[in-house]
Amino acid sequence: MMRRRVSRVVVGLTVLSALLLTGIYADFKPSITPPVDEPFAGRYRYYGLAVSPENSDQIWLVGSYGQVRISDDGGEHWRSGWTGTHQHLQDAVALGNGTVVAVGNGGDILRSEDSGQTWQAVPGVPSSDIENKLVRIRQAPDGALWAVGVMGAALVSRDEGRSFTQVVAREDMAWNDVGFSENGIWLVGEFGRLSYSPDGYTWRSVTAPVSESLMAVDFRGPYGVIAGLNGVVLTTEDSGEHWTRIPVDSATPALYAAAMDESGEAILGGALGQLFTLDHRTHPFLRTLDGRLAPADVVLDVDLRGRDLVALTASHPLKLSLPMRARASSDTPAGERQLRFDRQQMAARSPVIR
Repeated sequence: MMRRRVSRVVVGLTVLSALLLTGIYADFKPSITPPVDEPFAGRYRYYGLAVSPENSDQIWLVGSYGQVRISDDGGEHWRSGWTGTHQHLQDAVALGNGTVVAVGNGGDILRSEDSGQTWQAVPGVPSSDIENKLVRIRQAPDGALWAVGVMGAALVSRDEGRSFTQVVAREDMAWNDVGFSENGIWLVGEFGRLSYSPDGYTWRSVTAPVSESLMAVDFRGPYGVIAGLNGVVLTTEDSGEHWTRIPVDSATPALYAAAMDESGEAILGGALGQLFTLDHRTHPFLRTLDGRLAPADVVLDVDLRGRDLVALTASHPLKLSLPMRARASSDTPAGERQLRFDRQQMAARSPVIR
């Protein structure tokens, strides 16, 4: 049974930041001093967000030059930290009991056991001789941590992030996300690549009905969704045994994020600051949310719990409310299936930084 998901997350940033995070482009190797406190609109950018499974008001942001921002009150106030690396951090996951694990450029994996106050580099992380960059880290229902990235990086930790093992053969391509169905583990990557394992040890390639790069995957029960470049949307109703491409409007942007709730309803996010919803309970179709982030932002990660969504742009966090079921139903004419959401900035205009 899937773990209870924490507050849903959208990471939105500029197109340049998106390219950094997809794992397709070259690493930056800056050398700077640790970050100082400054408003969210300052020189630093945030690429990943983690929320405590024990307290949804405890939030960690990870981003450029190894910096961390921490909130203990749902984003009202923030304090700054530094992980000890000069590399950009791309994603993080909170395990509970104060443990947070972050991944990023250079193949760095960092771990904190005191809620982000101090960090230690995980030793012996498998690496490539060519390039190293980890773009996603997820926790499976059994508690294992999975991290993916460039040069075929697909790493697993079964000891809460203290050590990692490479599980598939290295190759010149990127895995962009990892998801967990009822019967196994799914890797999605460049050029329509899919790989499936029932146990995390044996793997087989799965033929996808597209050649575009796949950027995000998520499952709930038998339902699953994959989002990709050129507006690609794939769905399954049998835990991945069969995948169907959902036709979308030609203007649908590249999609970088996908998350499902327990009913099979999904939120998809992509370029141009756009968000979409997809409902498996009726015939699948995309609906545009009536409201968007800044057009220059790119939605790179989403995470749902109930009808609430916490969003992060390159400049500040946002709090979104998504009353999906109250505003739309299968009886609503297709032309009226636009949903609305309310935006509430979290300490965006005058953040309190400690």
